[in-house]
Amino acid sequence: MAQRVAGWMVLHAVLWAAVGAGAVVAAERWRGRGPSLADLAEDATSRMGELDLTPAQQEQLAAIAQRWRSELTAKEVAWQASVDAAAAAADREVEALLTPEQARRWRARGIGAASN
Repeated sequence: MAQRVAGWMVLHAVLWAAVGAGAVVAAERWRGRGPSLADLAEDATSRMGELDLTPAQQEQLAAIAQRWRSELTAKEVAWQASVDAAAAAADREVEALLTPEQARRWRARGIGAASN
């Protein structure tokens, strides 16, 4: 019975390590893949100029774009913070299972999310 419990604990730790590392890798790939959401919003706004807007419409569009950009930027920052928090939590759980030497090697090899 003790071996079975230990096996489940190790499996749990490995899964959390994979989740943490995967989240960091996904975030880095996403970040490097293309423009931010806020930049995409700005691009969409700039294309509105093709519609021959009146000065009043342009002014209103600028206000909408500013609110949209601010909201998207805040969401990106919050999303990244939640990914970082999930990865750090997984690291803490994994490191709690490792000996100090194993944890040192784990970090040195860049396996843990905190080492990325």
